[in-house]
Amino acid sequence: MRVYGYARVSTQEQAEEFDALNQQIARLKTAGATEVLIDIESGRNDGRKQYNELLKLAQQNQVDEIIITRIDRLGRSVISIHKAIDIFVKHNVNLRVLDAPVDPNSPFGWFSINQMSGLAEFESRLLSQRIRHGNNYFRQQLKFCVPPFGYGKDENHRLTPNKNIHEKSGKTYFELAKIIIDLTLSMRSLKDVCDYIYSEYEVVFSVAGLRDWVKNLALQGHTAYFIKKKRY
Repeated sequence: MRVYGYARVSTQEQAEEFDALNQQIARLKTAGATEVLIDIESGRNDGRKQYNELLKLAQQNQVDEIIITRIDRLGRSVISIHKAIDIFVKHNVNLRVLDAPVDPNSPFGWFSINQMSGLAEFESRLLSQRIRHGNNYFRQQLKFCVPPFGYGKDENHRLTPNKNIHEKSGKTYFELAKIIIDLTLSMRSLKDVCDYIYSEYEVVFSVAGLRDWVKNLALQGHTAYFIKKKRY
């Protein structure tokens, strides 16, 4: 029986600092997944690479069962979740949701999925609104919002090196950040860097996530809120 698991977290911070990704993977494997596909992207992004690979495998009849921890791992919009469910039902793929077992082939199961899908999108919209209000507040206070990987915030919300130990590698997050920058400058592609830091240090970065991290203004010596005004 071909059993795939699908794990997703929205950000690198969730994957690393809160260990959310590893927790999902462990649960999926314990439940019987022989292979786990992983995305570190927002559930509102339908362009997720491994998500689309999962749908492709289902359409090619290469999957018997798909396991997820929660329905919102598939997506954060009603349309995205229904698209996936329709493909699974059409190709006789059994969907197993660990936190809320449902049968999409039954009327009650379909009703339950509709409710959970709507709630997932509702929560996503609320979170976006809270983040937008929070970011606006920090901008007004001239403080940094979310520190990039390798950094933390002091009591005044100023960036400071994150000296906490990354359990898997034994190095501080700041040390790992310096290593990743050096690798990015020396290796031929971001994908090579992602593969290397995962195999060597068990640090998880998607290619898109690493690209955004490297371009973060804080790593270039300033932030969008602390840029010095020109003197004339």
